[in-house]
Amino acid sequence: MLFSLHIENLALIKNTTLEFNEGFNVLTGETGAGKSLIMKALKLLIGSKASKDDIRFGEEFALSEGCFSVTDSYTSEKLSQLDVSPDEEGNVFLSRKITSDGKSTCKINERPVPLLKLKNVSALLMDIHGQNDTRIIDESTQLEILDGFGKTEKDKYLEHYKNFSESKKKLEEALKNEENKDLRLDMIKYQLSDLTKHSFKPGDEEKLTERGKILKNSEKINHAVCEVRETLSEGNKNASDLVYDALSALRSVSGIIEEADELIERLESVKCEIDDIAESVEAYGENAEASEYELDRIESKLHAISSLKRKYGRDFDGLLELIEELKEEQEVLKDSENHISRLKANCRGYQKLAQMEAEKLTELRRSTSAALEESIKKHLEGLGMPAFRFKIDITKKELSADGSDKIDFLVSANAGEEFKSLEKTASGGELSRFMLALKSAFSETDGVSSMVFDEIDTGISGQTSEKLGIKLKHLSKNHKQVICVTHSAQVAALADKHFLISKEEKEGRTTSNACPLTNDGRVDEISRIMGGIQITESVYSAAKEMLEKARLV
Repeated sequence: MLFSLHIENLALIKNTTLEFNEGFNVLTGETGAGKSLIMKALKLLIGSKASKDDIRFGEEFALSEGCFSVTDSYTSEKLSQLDVSPDEEGNVFLSRKITSDGKSTCKINERPVPLLKLKNVSALLMDIHGQNDTRIIDESTQLEILDGFGKTEKDKYLEHYKNFSESKKKLEEALKNEENKDLRLDMIKYQLSDLTKHSFKPGDEEKLTERGKILKNSEKINHAVCEVRETLSEGNKNASDLVYDALSALRSVSGIIEEADELIERLESVKCEIDDIAESVEAYGENAEASEYELDRIESKLHAISSLKRKYGRDFDGLLELIEELKEEQEVLKDSENHISRLKANCRGYQKLAQMEAEKLTELRRSTSAALEESIKKHLEGLGMPAFRFKIDITKKELSADGSDKIDFLVSANAGEEFKSLEKTASGGELSRFMLALKSAFSETDGVSSMVFDEIDTGISGQTSEKLGIKLKHLSKNHKQVICVTHSAQVAALADKHFLISKEEKEGRTTSNACPLTNDGRVDEISRIMGGIQITESVYSAAKEMLEKARLV
């Protein structure tokens, strides 16, 4: 449930915190007092559009923060799948900050997150519905509602549908290629000739580059080799001879000087190292000797590699991979009839499996629709709509990611009228009550624990408002928290906690505030809603009586 909502610098709201109860919470206040700003703050937490125009004049940012208490295992598990965990006290914190440069920052448990993640997490914690909410008339939403009510598992179908979609795509590509088969084979033949005429092998580019570098610097290498050779082994006073002379001198005093043998051993090691270096350098010189023809040949091959890389947009290893890909495609095209036959067989097989699972989904949805229709009928009767009829029309469509069923919510608002699509028939008030009936039907199966209704009583008479309020009250008792912005005295009287939204002018600035009402305060506010400009004693008494009656619900 939504434990608390903290708001800063949002239009008329400077700084306020609302602490909600577990049951039925209502917000009332005069028009323009700031009730819509509370809803704005809540909608920011579910990822609604943010604007720098919402920031209070003169401030640098606007902030909405919600603390949600998570106690059920279902929600905890779903949050865990999104890599979100409640703290030690079972709380999850959502926040949304709008800055004056128009940027929006989202956080979950103080960690910055993308807007999409905020939307996905908040969808598990809070559901907001207003009279202008038209999601319910969308076909995909209706299907989602039906599957959600029946807890329909679609994993097996989705696996077969994915295989079918992929095999169908491959078949379509193969058939398209078949139309241009001869042209494509000619192109492949040309490309293979272009790519293979130099007989490149793995590692050739690196080897050629290295060899080219040596040949280009052959003069420098040979000069260095001569210098080293002269110094180490071939000069009149070369290092090898000088070390040899030193060895002879030390050997003459072996047995006289105590350390002579150790020094002889070390010098012998030095001489071996000098002779080895001289021999190795000689090999470098031999390696650098080459004809100008070899260098031209290497540079020609490297130029060819560079041209092919630019032409085909691949690195050297990618060119070798392309050769294999083209050879494979060439074989497929040459055997295209058999290849297409295999693809058609695979496609038919996967389609059959997907169709079988889709039919199982249809059976489940028909069974679920009957249960949902009956449940909504019962709840609509409790909302003063006994003549309002509802049914779910399920027709066939081509296989898609959600099955092969087209869903349409049909209603008949009055006795004797034909069924029509929900969007074409229901008024705003009827749509709101239908949505409430739907939420009530879901109350035992839906994991979302906080439900927010924004002025869904608009345009409803007093008697119907009372029925709607009772339904909201019952909904809040069924493991739910209900928060409702209302203009109805009958609805407000049924609340477990009542907030008054008001505004005041101080030091030339207008500020909206939200405060919970005591019993006397509730009597005053309900009297205001009922009585208009002048509140008589009889209106005041009626408000007290309404509150007393509400306690019995």
